[in-house]
Amino acid sequence: MLESAILHPHENLNGSVGNSKYSVEVVDTEIGFLKLKEQWQWLLETCECATIFLSYEWIYSWWKIFGNKKRLYILVVRGQDDLIRGIAPFYFVQERMGFMTYTALKFLGNEHVGSDYLDIIVPEKERTAVLNVLLHHLLFVEKSWDVALLTDMDGSSTTLGWFKHCAPQSGLRVLIVDGQTCPFLRLPMSDSDLARMRKKTKDFSKRVKIRFHRCHDPSELEGAIECLFMLHQKRSMAIGRNSSLMNESVRAFHRKVMTVLLKSGWLRLFTLSVNGRLLAMLYGFQYNNKFYYYQSGFDPDPTWKAFSPGRIIVNLTIESAMEEGLQEYDFLRGDEPYKFHWAKMSRSTHTVVLTNRSFHGMYYYIIRHIILTLKKLSQVWFLRFKQGLKFSPTRQLLARRNYHETVQS
Repeated sequence: MLESAILHPHENLNGSVGNSKYSVEVVDTEIGFLKLKEQWQWLLETCECATIFLSYEWIYSWWKIFGNKKRLYILVVRGQDDLIRGIAPFYFVQERMGFMTYTALKFLGNEHVGSDYLDIIVPEKERTAVLNVLLHHLLFVEKSWDVALLTDMDGSSTTLGWFKHCAPQSGLRVLIVDGQTCPFLRLPMSDSDLARMRKKTKDFSKRVKIRFHRCHDPSELEGAIECLFMLHQKRSMAIGRNSSLMNESVRAFHRKVMTVLLKSGWLRLFTLSVNGRLLAMLYGFQYNNKFYYYQSGFDPDPTWKAFSPGRIIVNLTIESAMEEGLQEYDFLRGDEPYKFHWAKMSRSTHTVVLTNRSFHGMYYYIIRHIILTLKKLSQVWFLRFKQGLKFSPTRQLLARRNYHETVQS
């Protein structure tokens, strides 16, 4: 059982687990971060949690752009043979809640760029032992943090489950907060679904001359990136929606990371031109036998609305993913209805909130606890109101203490 392996204060810092011993190395400098590159990628490839958002390229690019006023704090767990057995990609930052300033421990890559499925990088067979060592380090060595906000973890992550069941036994308060819905499509598609999808594309190509192109050449990348920003901005402005891609720091990140990922072979940047006019673009990634749909943009000119260029480019990228032999097409965060035109399933992400024994940690936990309670009550109240049923706020408050359950109507 997970519970049986919890470390206690009297145990060795090196974390004697079974017959193996582990040591924790703190990487808090730029030079140390750079030295991790090869072993980071090697370790990630052995993990079930491997996604593009945990790749060294993504995480390091994020730190270079957004690391200002943050303290790098990567925990590297090594075995007795000095090989890396786990990497916890963290940073520290000072934040405020009301009158209180607290120190938060967070995942690298967690803000501004929509990184899904963040996690601690550790092979499944060593996960319990490595997580024990990391938790021991955070409890008895690095005590400067008040709150750990581990956002956007896959709901099926065994790390998330481990924190849920084991962290409370070490004296930490734990909340699991619902995050995002991530629709996805298993590949290959069924013959009938594929035929329907191809019919839409074929009908479109009969009326106009289309060109579907993937950006391979580094010399064309810079221009393609700016076209993506332009199309995405035009579309966002047309529907009155703000977009993070309008932020210059976010754009700087994507310029940097796309250049790196193109060299690695993981970038998928597609264009759809009609009669020589650029109409739509789709920005995604191919990694670990999956395609990740990250962002898109298309010309909002009403002339083309009937042709659904946004849908056509998704159709074509799904076919491209199937030709590459990929096993899944992940639409990532957001339960927008259009995604379910293709997606048959979805997974959810969650945030693990850990608060330690400090006054600031207790204060944060109480306030967050109240906010979550009020949020759940408002959801129930709204649903009951819609159904015309009687509602007792006090009764519902007492009845709903488990924050991990989805409210049922």
